[in-house]
Amino acid sequence: MLLGELILRNKILKTEIKELENYLLDKDVHGNVNDIINKIFILQDKIQKYSIAINRANNDVEVEIGTTKVSISTAVELRTTVLEKIETMASLISNPRNTLDIFNLMEQRTKLIEEYMLLNRVININDWSINVD
Repeated sequence: MLLGELILRNKILKTEIKELENYLLDKDVHGNVNDIINKIFILQDKIQKYSIAINRANNDVEVEIGTTKVSISTAVELRTTVLEKIETMASLISNPRNTLDIFNLMEQRTKLIEEYMLLNRVININDWSINVD
């Protein structure tokens, strides 16, 4: 199985768990509550298995970003940080009481978006080319 496929399966399992939890919390549950809870536990065990495989692959494989080699785990952390910076810049830009130089903020955000796209491309290429056990 490819790493990218494993990541998608992990996300689907998380969605299924959330749906089952919401069903338990929001509805008058008819039927065996224990069956639903057991299903959630089985899905959580699968997520744990997938997460371990994802983490192992992300730590074992190095990618080149510019002239620097880093693990995929590090690249994912970098991408997350850059996305947080983009969101901060977007908040500053959209603030109606902003007295900052909006053109400068937009230019900085654009540079961050370029960096994000580069990181995302490198990560995605590797996610769909790495086989995991």
